[in-house]
Amino acid sequence: MRIRDRNHNTVVINRFAANHGTRPNAIDTIVDDLDRTTTFTYSSTSGQEHLCVEVTQFSGASTTRSWQYEYDGSGSLERVKTPPSDFKLENGSPASNTRKEREYTYSTLGSTYLLTSVEDGRGNVSLRAFYDSIGDVLQVDYGAGLDVGTAVFAYSLNPTFDFFRATQVDRAGNVLELTHENFTIVDTWLIGSAAVYTRGLHDTLPGGEVPGYQWIFTHDPHSQIVECVNPAGTVERFIRCGGCGCVEQCIRKKATYNELQFDPWDGAELDLVIEVEYEHNFHGPAWIVEARGNNAAFVGTTSSIVDTLEDPLTGTKRTFKKH
Repeated sequence: MRIRDRNHNTVVINRFAANHGTRPNAIDTIVDDLDRTTTFTYSSTSGQEHLCVEVTQFSGASTTRSWQYEYDGSGSLERVKTPPSDFKLENGSPASNTRKEREYTYSTLGSTYLLTSVEDGRGNVSLRAFYDSIGDVLQVDYGAGLDVGTAVFAYSLNPTFDFFRATQVDRAGNVLELTHENFTIVDTWLIGSAAVYTRGLHDTLPGGEVPGYQWIFTHDPHSQIVECVNPAGTVERFIRCGGCGCVEQCIRKKATYNELQFDPWDGAELDLVIEVEYEHNFHGPAWIVEARGNNAAFVGTTSSIVDTLEDPLTGTKRTFKKH
């Protein structure tokens, strides 16, 4: 497969055959526009032949670098080794031409493997996770030494409104509350809202902070976001292609979220609309039509080509080339 941009820079991606016995369609090599090759090496362990164990950049060149990956018997990532470098160990002694290693440990719950710790390249455990009997996270310890922090989690189900709530409280008392849409709406648990609650007092804000900041998300049946509401109440909607799911229009509503609850068409004539068109092979953006508003003075009819448009911000004319 080749990817070529408008400047004729070409990247070639070579894959294993679709009917390959152990790694169908897996990437074999990537050759960039400077003819440099990145090579993917896979495991020879029975049952793990599809797992990448090394990525070597610029194979065959005078200077190469590689990342190495190790797995446990279940196929879970156990260790990542970075390219060799010079650095100081935690005790201050130098390490020369040495790979840093990030290690991962897991616990099992039935057929599920749960991440329990992450150790960085200097031997510090930078994350620990603890779970309840059904695999939900109860506590996460992160950082090391004096910088260590802890977050605890609690969960509840609201059958009336059909959502699941997860609450995180960190060591400083900051609260993050996530609500998840029920899987009867879509095929997975998706975040319906995210709220950060404040404690009111703030040295630099007269009158203190607002009680909380909330984001609201709405998804389509394919688990893709179709509406996003930020803490200020600004609404952005995404119109997607029915085939590939690419965003064809992004609409920033003039009216706020609360105003739209009373009148869904409030301020529609002042909405800002960004349109995106895609090329057919890889669904990459081909061009973007910037927001110009929906005022008839700014747009032409379907039977004409508009070559002069008025800038809605300055009121001046802008000329566009016809193609």
